[in-house]
Amino acid sequence: MTDRKSTFMMHCGAHIATIDEVANVITPPHTATHYPVPHIALYEQFKDRLGAGGLRIVDEQHALHTKKDIVGCNWFALFELESERADYNLVAAFRNSHGKFYSMLTGLGDRAFVCDNLAFNITFQLCRKHTRNIFRDLPSLVSRAVAGLMDARVDQDRRIEAYKHMPLTPPEADHLIMDMARSRVVAPNKVLPVYNEFVDPTHDEHLNDDGERTVWTLRNAVTEVYKDCSVFTLPKRCASMHGILDLKSNLIEGEFKVLQAA
Repeated sequence: MTDRKSTFMMHCGAHIATIDEVANVITPPHTATHYPVPHIALYEQFKDRLGAGGLRIVDEQHALHTKKDIVGCNWFALFELESERADYNLVAAFRNSHGKFYSMLTGLGDRAFVCDNLAFNITFQLCRKHTRNIFRDLPSLVSRAVAGLMDARVDQDRRIEAYKHMPLTPPEADHLIMDMARSRVVAPNKVLPVYNEFVDPTHDEHLNDDGERTVWTLRNAVTEVYKDCSVFTLPKRCASMHGILDLKSNLIEGEFKVLQAA
């Protein structure tokens, strides 16, 4: 595993965790209608399936969130996957809750090398309620989720390349940022910081080879400003952001095998 400093931003009551801490979280007893799945059970199944699919994990990070006095109630994990890209690695993300605070979630995203920004491009719901037979159905659910992640890798590369090849003027960026504000991707007090980051990027790598600003520049402007966004809410924010940027980049829903907001 790499010795990378975590970029996780946590809710109040949450903290970066080791896998031993994740394993030691006590799963609450089930009720007549709700059967919580231990975080470590999901972790082991996802890790096994990723390996079986030929996806080599180069780093992993975990976060635990305590809510309503349920210690370690919510768990979030990132598996950074080996990639041939020179600019970013793929990241598989997993979320689980022992309460009814979050749905079980898997997602594919990327972590840029130059700025260590994290963004999710495609998210998948594991649409299975925590009912009596959840443990029987879990292996097939995980297998389908990992298969979806593998298929999505090609779509993700296509999306990012489309962003990099779509020039964007400051007036066009201003319009898109306002669209994001109306969609609650960008908070009102972040509109100007995002615009300024687009006009004058912190990293030259966010420009194209000709030094021009593109949709990729704007996407990284948003992720740079929201670098400290909680990983528990980041997937939904990113899904909405990419919906807006896809339209500008002439990418339409249906080009991708899976494109679903969390």
